[in-house]
Amino acid sequence: MVTVTMIDETGIGNITLEKIQTFNAAKLSLREVIRQRVLAEVTEFNARQPKVFQGLVEPGETEILLNQSKSKQRKPLDWERQFNRAVQAFEARTFIVLADDQQLDDLDEVLELSKIKELSFLKLVPLVGG
Repeated sequence: MVTVTMIDETGIGNITLEKIQTFNAAKLSLREVIRQRVLAEVTEFNARQPKVFQGLVEPGETEILLNQSKSKQRKPLDWERQFNRAVQAFEARTFIVLADDQQLDDLDEVLELSKIKELSFLKLVPLVGG
């Protein structure tokens, strides 16, 4: 097992999330790292059902409406839908991933997790008018 610190940052350097994630393999593609992260986030959200989802990508409007039901039991988020949204966001450069300050550009790049201390997910905001 390998542990890596996962950090979410804003474009101005504010840390919004920092947590340790454990992986069963020492080498994984960036796509698989993101898949496992999203699966863990959605599983925790569905189990705890907090009012706000805090994760790599926010649920779409349809999912939010389904989860704002007035009943005690909300419809669970779909981790596969969230994973697909995360992949699309990465490809659209809505966020970038840094492995110990080195930018990763390819979802299929294999990472040696045992050599990485931190994976930073830097969420980018488009410039106004650009």
